[in-house]
Amino acid sequence: MERASSANLETWLASPRRKPLVLRGARQVGKTWLVRELASKAPRDLVELNFERDPRLARSFSSANPREILDDLALALGRDIPIDRSLLFLDEIQAARDVLARLRWFAEELPGLRVVAAGSLLEFALADHSFSMPVGRVAFLHIEPMGFDEYLQAHGETRLLSTLRGWGPGARFSEALHDRALVWFRRYAMVGGMPAVVAAEIVGANARSCRELQRDLAATYRADFAKYGSRLECHHRQNRVPLSPVSPVTH
Repeated sequence: MERASSANLETWLASPRRKPLVLRGARQVGKTWLVRELASKAPRDLVELNFERDPRLARSFSSANPREILDDLALALGRDIPIDRSLLFLDEIQAARDVLARLRWFAEELPGLRVVAAGSLLEFALADHSFSMPVGRVAFLHIEPMGFDEYLQAHGETRLLSTLRGWGPGARFSEALHDRALVWFRRYAMVGGMPAVVAAEIVGANARSCRELQRDLAATYRADFAKYGSRLECHHRQNRVPLSPVSPVTH
């Protein structure tokens, strides 16, 4: 499936003023897939770390020297990491919050290495961080679920998509166009834009199967809410606006 964010990532990869990039967004919106697809198209040697799956990898970032970090990672992973050909992908970085601050060292000392980090619920995971954020030394890109245009593209509805994109105020909008667009929009409203559900529908999953996938995703989000719920409550208390006293009304 084509994603609109792929163009942003390709532009970042080719930029001579490139900074380490942090992808933000909810779980399962396609952040990991986008980075893997980017490495495949470039092509680049993908060096993928997942700090939720293997928290021990964060120990390699204890050094202040990025070259030492790469050497330690090469030993831990049992592979070479050539600076000019690699794409270092730090997935689920919210599970290793101190690593985010160390991205500034790669921007300053190893600008030739392409570095992408991805995290879910970073706003809550980093709400109580005790380190200095690398402001100005990293770039951010927010990844959202698939939009209606991406949904049409995934289903091969290129004619409908092209017609909708070419329409403007005052132009003719035929009944045939309206009817077909409405059919697909209703499907999109039921399926949603989560890539896993869209991919399942494309290969023939029925409505019940799509609904089960949606329930699984919702359960994952509920688990995250429970995990960060105390921080959300604390954030709410800290930012609560006091109410002005109300004068009694005399009838």
